[in-house]
Amino acid sequence: MIYDPTALTDIELLIDLTSLPRECAVALLDSAGGWRRLAALAASEVAATYGIPTRAAKQIALAGEVARRIFTSPWPETEALPTAEAVWDHFRGRLGLLTHETLIAIGLDSELRRVCEVTVADGSIARAIVDPRDVFIPLLRSGAVFCILVHNHPSGNPEPSADDRRLTDRLVAAGQLVGVKVVDHVIITATAFHSIIQDGPLVS
Repeated sequence: MIYDPTALTDIELLIDLTSLPRECAVALLDSAGGWRRLAALAASEVAATYGIPTRAAKQIALAGEVARRIFTSPWPETEALPTAEAVWDHFRGRLGLLTHETLIAIGLDSELRRVCEVTVADGSIARAIVDPRDVFIPLLRSGAVFCILVHNHPSGNPEPSADDRRLTDRLVAAGQLVGVKVVDHVIITATAFHSIIQDGPLVS
């Protein structure tokens, strides 16, 4: 008989992966709220939060990391600024499974090469106080002249909130003052994205 993992239920997949007893696997997935939230946790968090063996927690974390790498495309090395879709394709594996919001600024030099990546906020972007200095000082030190903002929506809805738009306007204005052009703010989920500034190429 050919082993077909696609035919397994979520519970069966977890049991085969970790060798956990069925009752434990059912309780774990139910408490975590499904594979997506479970795979976003570090092994230590899984073991400590749900009281499962360290080995099983590591196996779950490994499965999550494999999924992230499968859905992480290389950063596009082209002579034009990457499209919002290319930005999403690069970050969806890394940010799409997170259960909290993370805001990242990507710095590009005058030849459109990526020169730095700055994690600006890690938590709820709506409630985070984002200081423009935290964004632009690292970008300027790296020689960036363009900036692409990217953050995730754990809700699965990539539509920008009013706070997202206000933050974008604020950082665009700050960038104009210091000579770093914010060319887009891309909001991503595991399955979709939204470009706040425009839908096609980021700048001409």
